Amino acid sequence: MDVFELRIRGSSDSASLAAVREQLLVFPEVRDVRPTPWLDTVAVVCEGDRRAPAKWAWTLQVAGYEVERTEEGWPLEREPDAAA
Repeated sequence: MDVFELRIRGSSDSASLAAVREQLLVFPEVRDVRPTPWLDTVAVVCEGDRRAPAKWAWTLQVAGYEVERTEEGWPLEREPDAAA
């Protein structure tokens, strides 16, 4: 199991967290989405595909969320290449 942290503007209240969880649980590798002590940051518990965080971020951005991650290439400006 791995845990990835994503900064998602407006995800700190329980209703918003539930909506983000609903968006991410469609991915088979996502096991849970949990709150963190940090404002607008969620922990995504997952298993498998190392490219998955880019797919999640893209999906959330298309749904209207502002997603940040500190590593290079985030937030995404285009759909991630499935073969990458």
